[in-house]
Amino acid sequence: MVAVACGARSELLLPDPRYCSESVASAERSSLDLLLVVDSSRSMEFETALGPTKWSELSFAINAFLDDPSLEGTGVGMVFFPEVRPEVPDTCLDDGACGEPDTCRDQFICYPSLEVACDTDERCAEQGFPGDTCERVGQCDVSGGGCLVSDPEAFPCPELGETCLPSGVCTNASRCDAGAYRIDELSELPGGAPTIASRLSSRFLDGGTPTLSAVRGGIASARDRLTSFPRRKPVIVLATDGIPTQCDDDIDRFDFGPSRVQNIVPEVAAAANEGIETFVIGVFDPDTIDDGRANLELVAEAGGREAFIVDTQGDVGADVLAALEQLEGDATRCVFNASWTGGDRPGVVEVVVDGGERILPRVGTREACGNRDAFYFETPPSSELSSVRFALCPEACRRGGTGFQLSIGCE
Repeated sequence: MVAVACGARSELLLPDPRYCSESVASAERSSLDLLLVVDSSRSMEFETALGPTKWSELSFAINAFLDDPSLEGTGVGMVFFPEVRPEVPDTCLDDGACGEPDTCRDQFICYPSLEVACDTDERCAEQGFPGDTCERVGQCDVSGGGCLVSDPEAFPCPELGETCLPSGVCTNASRCDAGAYRIDELSELPGGAPTIASRLSSRFLDGGTPTLSAVRGGIASARDRLTSFPRRKPVIVLATDGIPTQCDDDIDRFDFGPSRVQNIVPEVAAAANEGIETFVIGVFDPDTIDDGRANLELVAEAGGREAFIVDTQGDVGADVLAALEQLEGDATRCVFNASWTGGDRPGVVEVVVDGGERILPRVGTREACGNRDAFYFETPPSSELSSVRFALCPEACRRGGTGFQLSIGCE
């Protein structure tokens, strides 16, 4: 129970006589809106150590989570990424096949390992294949199969007399506009769960990982939701099995480190300061988990939370479900709504914990919390608002309490 303290003007008692409060209002825990931004790239088809694919385990976890009766009234919406452009092929011989200028990118691979892409022999060595050479990938002109331009005999074309032509990949195969990843409708549980389950079961897995565009679409959707329903708490849940690969001109495709998310982090941080947090769930195999963690932890930290990193060697479905259950509790446990009558320029605003045992000062944003026992407004107070949402800083939330009061006092 959260109450807002009042003063002598209301003739109600305060827990501490030092307060001179100028308004009184009731408060309640915020209702939750979940905006699921879900990776449906081709790699989701890969199997986990226990046998099922990453996609089936992720789908199981989401469905099991949404079936929880305690989530009744929670809003839920979902968008997949990438949105693959069906008119654009995966491979190309020139820009004409891709339909746009400068979109057919040459392909090279380290040979004879055939394990990693490259642009020079030195790059093969850097990636652990010092004896390999960087060779141009080709396409058989009749069958369309793959071949090596420099050594067609290494991978002969299946049709007699075929020629191995230099080929590339279309970099515009996925949509990069944020509008393609907007979540226009949210439904309250339990009614919204069957729609989510149906969409998960029918989704075709294809394409790469345009994470920046997907996150931008999710943030724009959350902002719209917050404007329409200011008393609800919108939370973005990014679930992915890969680091960003597309729709970001600053990506170095040979650098798998944190530079991959350098353009995502500031946008997620800006949204967090508006009260829109981003939770991140990453599902990785042993070969990619270190790079995945390095990237996604930065995104989650910018979004105000920690990343949940799941190893495909374990029980992926159970681990993702546990992550979803934890984030649901973390998202609203210390976030409250209160009616607001303080206008644009209130006096001293403090949170009183347990009748005055602790007094929490106000800080400007979550970023300003540090290790302080304090609180901040997720929706800035204004004379145009009839209610505000406030949250306890992480340290204050950790310390907890049995009763909280928002006191608007005199200057």
